[in-house]
Formats: sequence, C-alpha cells, structure tokens
Amino acid sequence: MDDEVQQGDDGALRVGDAEREATIAALRDAVGDGRVTLDEFADRAGATYAATTVADLRAVVADLGRPDRPAPASTGLAAAPAAPPRSQRVVAVMGGAERKGRWTVGAELSAVAVMGGVELDLYDAALTTEVTTIRAFALMGAVEILVPEGVPVQVEGFVLMGALENRTGPHRDQRPMLRVVGHGMWGAVEVRHRKAREKAARQADRTPTPRLEQPVAAGDTFTLLFTDIVGSTVLAERLGDQRWSELLREHNTLVRDEISRHGGDEVKNQGDGFMVAFRSARRALLAAIGIQRALEDHRRSHPEHPLHVRIGVHSGEVVADDGDLHGRNVVLASRISDLAGPDEVLASALTKQLADAGGDLCFGAGRHVPLKGLSGEWLVHPLEWSAS
Repeated sequence: MDDEVQQGDDGALRVGDAEREATIAALRDAVGDGRVTLDEFADRAGATYAATTVADLRAVVADLGRPDRPAPASTGLAAAPAAPPRSQRVVAVMGGAERKGRWTVGAELSAVAVMGGVELDLYDAALTTEVTTIRAFALMGAVEILVPEGVPVQVEGFVLMGALENRTGPHRDQRPMLRVVGHGMWGAVEVRHRKAREKAARQADRTPTPRLEQPVAAGDTFTLLFTDIVGSTVLAERLGDQRWSELLREHNTLVRDEISRHGGDEVKNQGDGFMVAFRSARRALLAAIGIQRALEDHRRSHPEHPLHVRIGVHSGEVVADDGDLHGRNVVLASRISDLAGPDEVLASALTKQLADAGGDLCFGAGRHVPLKGLSGEWLVHPLEWSAS
C-alpha cells in the first residue's frame, strides 16, 4: 500500500513525506515567530521524521495548530519576542561574554573574542530566518557555540595556529540551519552540543565526588549554592589538558576554602562547578561573595588565564538520598545559576528575604525571569559583592 494518506482524516492513517514536510514547515514558522526554541524544534523535528500516522504528526504540533492551518489566535504560549536587528554582535576583550537563555537571533550575528571567551548558547534561542549566519573571530581567545542535537550546522573559514571545529556531526539537510564562518589567529572557534561540553568539563577534574555528611531529615531546609565556570570548555581546549587541570585545581581550592570557611557542605563537584548546601542563607551568600572576591584576586595575579564564575543561590526543602540532595528546589537553584552572568551572584527572592535581616548584604534591583523546565516567572536579585 502507498505510504500516503488514503482517505478521510483518521488519526490512524499512515503518512508519507509530504505530510512530514508540511509539519516541518509549520515548525519552521513557529521558530520564526518565537513560539518554539531551537532545542524544541530539534526534538519535534525528530519526532516528525519518526511519525508513521496522522495522529503522530498531530501530537507534534498540537499546541501550534495543524500543519495545513495557521496557529490559533490564542495558543496559551508567550508572545513572540520583538524582532532583533538584522545584525547583532557579542564581544569579549580580555574577559568573558555570553548569550544564553531565551533570546532572539537575527539573520546575522558576530562574535569577537580577543584574549577572552565568547559563549553562544542556542538551546533556548528563537531564530528569525531559515539560515542564520554566525561570523566568529578569535584572536588569542575562543568562541564556543552550543547547538541542540539534530540542528544542521555548516562551518567554514580558517584559523591560523588555532582550531576551527564542528563537533555536531552530520545532519539532515533541513531548515532552520546555522552557518558558522570562523576566522582568527592563535584562537579557537568551536561548535558543539551542550552534552559534549559538560562531559569534557567533568573529565577535566578527577576529584572524587564528596557526599553530604550532615544528617538530613524529611522537610529540612537548605540554601543551595551552584557555581559554574564560564566558558570552561573553551579554556580547556585552548590551554590543553595539563594546564587546564592545573587551573581547575587552583579554582577548586579557592572555592573549597570559602565553602569550608562559611560552614557549607560540598554535595557535588561536576568538573567545572560545585553544588553546595548551607543551613544558613546568609552564610551561603557570604560564601558566594568570598568565592567571587577570591577569583577576582586570582584574575589579577593570572591575567593570562582569567577565571570567571557564575553563581546561583536558592533556599527550600530538599530530599536526601545516599548523601545527595534532590527535589524541585535543587532544580530551581541550578536554573538560577544558569541565568547568572559572568562574575554574578544571583539569588532567589526567598533567599534574599531570609538574609535581609542581617542588614549587611546589598542586592541590586530584582528581575522576573523564566526558568527552563519550570512554569511562570521567578523573581531573582543580583548580590553586590565587589570589594572596591
């Protein structure tokens, strides 16, 4: 029997390439409208090509409208972000710069790293054109581009005495796609999946994972602190295994000194970051300040390899299991850390309220942000830590 729909609109009928391509077209439109992120597009495109029945395709676009019809006026989804300028630029000079989270990418984007690092995380990005061109330039620095699995990437250009790498592998010829044009000298331009980046970071440090030592009862409340080195894979690639391991040990020593000084328990060390539990919100925030100030001193004495760290802090009840902590509040703390910028300490509104009584901590203006995988928006506050 032909692989095309034979009659009616029965969900059990089989579909062919024409129906699958119509669904892909609907997904492309949703990406351009800002209703579907690049990561979501990759997942849904995979489900589309694996679909065998009309019902399978309907499930892919159930919240977007049928492939052959425009999306309904009200979908319950957030409004599309404002269209960006056609050309955008992210620049890092002797420091770090990044774009991540929910953001909109125009037809062209330039990333420039001069003795620094630029990280472009496209997992939650909304693309406005079928082909997005990223022009990356690295001079004694590095540009790292994180792309969801299944999104096609074309890489071209030339880096003298450096690296220009596409580690995403072969993909189906489809839209949207990314075109990366890389140039530079003594630098690196790399395109990879986030999973590969996280694996490389974990492999860089072989320190055994510690276990939470203090007893935890049901309903216990902790303040959780997450740290993450900005552009860790870029640094590891540029420095090589031996120097990167040395730098990572220096970072780990600085962080652990502050954890110990403020009475925290190291729960996990994930290569380029820590998960730490405190019984006091104030002590957790003081530890975050100590970590950022120690790293600031380290950058002054080691300007050739500057370390920049993001920190997220949140308080709440947790679930303990075999020396580890789990639960919604652990996820919240991790997501807040993901949103923090280089050298920033970002605290949840609850943690700020718990620590405000001391009167010795200063916070910037709060901002409402979405957290990946969690509904609604959350109020977070940057903690002012500069010693100057």
